[in-house]
Amino acid sequence: MGFFDLFRRSKKGKYIVDKTEVKNEYIENRFQFLVDCGYDYMYYQKNAEREFVYSLNDCRVDVILDGDVFDCIIKTKDFGRANITQNPLVVEGFKEQFYKATNVQRVDMVVNLIHENADVFCIK
Repeated sequence: MGFFDLFRRSKKGKYIVDKTEVKNEYIENRFQFLVDCGYDYMYYQKNAEREFVYSLNDCRVDVILDGDVFDCIIKTKDFGRANITQNPLVVEGFKEQFYKATNVQRVDMVVNLIHENADVFCIK
């Protein structure tokens, strides 16, 4: 490991694991507006991993809870599949805020991001 590897590692944000349970009902209620706008909804569960998939034409939102770890993958008509922290829609500071948030706050951040970019997600 070189000197520059140490520098790069220190700049990387640390994901804080939130151990509070996020119930399925909470996620389904927060993303209900996508279903109301015509998105198809599918739910998958395998062991501790739960996946909530919302899709409409070229748009897709995958909300994933694997044990205590929250993640979201989005795809829109404007760009391919990308992790929530690495897509072109997020503003500066989003990634750091996302990593430090609780899982409930992360869900709300994703919902707010979708609302703020309604035209990209084909929401009326």
